[in-house]
Amino acid sequence: MIEPYRLEMGTRLKTGGGSDLYQFWGDQIARLLRKDLAEAGATALINLASDEYSKAARLESLGVPVIGVKFLEVDRGKARFISFYGKKARGLMARWMADHRPKKISDLSGFDTEGYRIQKKDSSETMLVFSRPKPAPVSAKAG
Repeated sequence: MIEPYRLEMGTRLKTGGGSDLYQFWGDQIARLLRKDLAEAGATALINLASDEYSKAARLESLGVPVIGVKFLEVDRGKARFISFYGKKARGLMARWMADHRPKKISDLSGFDTEGYRIQKKDSSETMLVFSRPKPAPVSAKAG
């Protein structure tokens, strides 16, 4: 039997460092991010982390604007967030950013991997919204 292997941030711990991972990490993640932002001369941070991990990073303490990114799937005219696709899309955007090296927030509107397109009317200064038609289910091949 496969034991659970994902360590949730709220998982109770038995350590002297805290009762969960938020307490265990404390402000270490934020301190490292502030250092990296300063070294890079960055004026903003693009947050591709899940809400759970964003909370651990204490983004409000970084001293720069934090731009969130939302990925939506459109099905029958209705756009909604689907966790499975959102996780994959965050990885796709991280890869796209590594390949394209955007210099300005506006450069991110060029992200178009796997059919995603910026939704300017739904985006704001602090949240970029991308959507695409919901992919068709993958059918199992008979063999």
